[in-house]
Amino acid sequence: TAVDEAAKIMAEKGIKKLPVIEDGRVVGIVSTSDIISASPAQLGLMEELLSYSEINA
Repeated sequence: TAVDEAAKIMAEKGIKKLPVIEDGRVVGIVSTSDIISASPAQLGLMEELLSYSEINA
């Protein structure tokens, strides 16, 4: 799903927010908390991302 793909990109790139693009235009932003709300199964992946980000801040 798009949620799974966004979670994967966030984890791989170590980022907490992604732009939502529609027809080549930014129409919103999705955050780690949005991912967790939409797909609780992604909680572990998002926790890893947040932990990694805090360590490297």
